[in-house]
Amino acid sequence: VVGAEVAGVMVNVMGGGRGFGKIQRGQWDYLEVRKGGGDGEYDRGVVGGCSVEEMIEVREVAFDIGDGYGRCVMVVGDGMLG
Repeated sequence: VVGAEVAGVMVNVMGGGRGFGKIQRGQWDYLEVRKGGGDGEYDRGVVGGCSVEEMIEVREVAFDIGDGYGRCVMVVGDGMLG
């Protein structure tokens, strides 16, 4: 997706640990979200919200950012929001 320069929006609700654990507050996925996969040689746009309503509203902003830069943008949230 990164090499194709396609705009898109991905959503990641972060939990407190790896694997199939409880959904609790935590930010274990921060490095993956910010630096992306592979060797981390590209940046990814990241936006987040403080509530479920704000995360729904920010998805339009995320798509506009992705469309402008030709990249995928991630909307991130904490597991305690939902």
